[in-house]
Amino acid sequence: MPAATPGRVRERSLPAGAGIGLRSAHREAFATGRPDVAFLEVHTENYFHDGGREPRELDRLREDYPLSLHGVGLALGSMSPLDRQHLRRVAAAVRRHEPAAVSEHACWGQLEGEHFNDLLPLPFTEEAVQHLAARVRDLLDALDR
Repeated sequence: MPAATPGRVRERSLPAGAGIGLRSAHREAFATGRPDVAFLEVHTENYFHDGGREPRELDRLREDYPLSLHGVGLALGSMSPLDRQHLRRVAAAVRRHEPAAVSEHACWGQLEGEHFNDLLPLPFTEEAVQHLAARVRDLLDALDR
């Protein structure tokens, strides 16, 4: 796999190859060099804020690596109404960081405003599929994707 090249054109899909989930433990390696990985994945919710070190670092890394934003908080399979404020914040992060890919867990993870740390499975029913599909359409519409 070729090493990352500075100033790479923004890609609309992730390249073949192994990416990594960017964590604080990787900060030094990326500050002093360009590790040979195909792309970087970060949790969307960690980049909701506009200011600070982390978004600036991600902006800099995005110049060299395709980015995948992986959300963990929309609870797409949950029966509670979709959190529109959270969805707007996801959309703002997507606009700012221009990821090649956006993903979110297809599970339920909240009930009546209470979020769970577990990825709870959806029932194997047509109703659950239709519910999830409608919420994914809402997400795609909000992201203009």
